[in-house]
Amino acid sequence: MVIALSSQTFIGGYYRNFRGAFYAADSGLNVGRQALVNQVGSGFPATFAEPPIANPNALAATVLSSMLSTYGTSTSLNTGTAAGSWSEKF
Repeated sequence: MVIALSSQTFIGGYYRNFRGAFYAADSGLNVGRQALVNQVGSGFPATFAEPPIANPNALAATVLSSMLSTYGTSTSLNTGTAAGSWSEKF
């Protein structure tokens, strides 16, 4: 009985960690994707123009620079209101 309960507890813990890691990664990807959409979308003119983006290389360089400055390094999750809630970095 003790062995069965212990293994069930371990299985539940591993599943909980797996699920938490999946949702943390999914949230991070969605934050990055939305930031890209917002930045690329801001490069389009308000009215129709030909070509739609006057200088795509400049827009790409601006977006890359912004993304690297915002998300280019690992960010600690143990600061602010989430202090101590997650021991890893992403």
